[in-house]
Amino acid sequence: MAESWWTVVLLAVALKCLLVLTITFVVVARDLRRTTQRLNTILPHLDRVTQEASRTFGEARQFLVRTNHMTQRVEVVVDRACEVASDAIEQFLSLRERTRAFLVKRLAGNGARVGPRRHS
Repeated sequence: MAESWWTVVLLAVALKCLLVLTITFVVVARDLRRTTQRLNTILPHLDRVTQEASRTFGEARQFLVRTNHMTQRVEVVVDRACEVASDAIEQFLSLRERTRAFLVKRLAGNGARVGPRRHS
């Protein structure tokens, strides 16, 4: 008798576990179905969002390419301006030196003092 009582208890526990597993399986299947429905609702929107993001990234890329070209042009203009300014400064310094040499030669040849005047 004791064995049949333990068998009945074990069978009852096994049936309860099977019932809990079945209920868990049904709940998981229902949640999976709801999640799949939500994903099916979201996917068309996601496709539009992806297309819009792709278009926006394309526009950003075009903007960056144009900005890069403009920056390169500005760099060329600045380099040229620096060269022109450097040439102008060199010509000015050369002219100043030639003028100084000319004046020193002219003034020294006339007997005039070249240095600064000192007032007594």
